[in-house]
Parts: sequence; structure tokens; C-alpha cells
Amino acid sequence: MLKLTTVFFLLTLGVLAVLHRLALGFYLYWRWEWFDILMHFFGGAVAALGLFTIRDFLHRIPERFEYVVPVMSGVIVTTLLWDIFEIFVVGIPLETPGLALDTGIDVAMGTIGGFVGFLVGHSLRRL
Repeated sequence: MLKLTTVFFLLTLGVLAVLHRLALGFYLYWRWEWFDILMHFFGGAVAALGLFTIRDFLHRIPERFEYVVPVMSGVIVTTLLWDIFEIFVVGIPLETPGLALDTGIDVAMGTIGGFVGFLVGHSLRRL
């Protein structure tokens, strides 16, 4: 049977995927600048819940990997890799005005969202 953290992860991942698809289809990233910030926040939460879910399936991973430092480290690495992907694979020129600020906001919002995801995952574990 699926654990509650896995159910929450799958639900939030599904919502994130649908929102992203709608954002691309309706140009929401370009219409509303704040939508990208919201998605990075939500993506950070999904990343944190995903780390809890990994332990649901790989029971040999020690419980200490669900503490705040390992989870947040994983979230920050994921957030940084995602922004590198956006820049180099999507093809955002490095000389784009405001790129450093946008990247900083993206990483900050992903980290904050990851902390919220950690709090949710940690709370669900205690149920």
C-alpha cells in the first residue's frame, strides 16, 4: 500500500505537470512574470516530497536522510540543476538582462518551496 507521503508526492507532481502544460499552452510564463516564481516554489515542494517518496520504496535508506539538511540539500541541488537546464538546454542567452536576478529568485523560491515540502513530508511521516 502506498504511504501518505507518496500519495502527496504523486498528487503534487500531477498538479505541477498540469500547471506547466497549461502554462506552456496559454503562454502563462510570458503573460504573468510571477507564474514562473510560483512554479519554482511548487517544484521545490515536489522535489522535497519526492525525496521522502524515495525512502518509501528503498527501505534500506537510513531515516536520517529525511532530516532537514539532507532533504534541503537535495532540493537545492535539484533547483540549481533545473536552472542550469533552463539556461543551457532551453537556450537562454547568458547575456539576457536580469538573468542573474531571475536565477536567484528561482533558486530562492525553489528552496522556500522545498522547505514547505519538507514540513509537509515530515508532518505526514508523524501521522
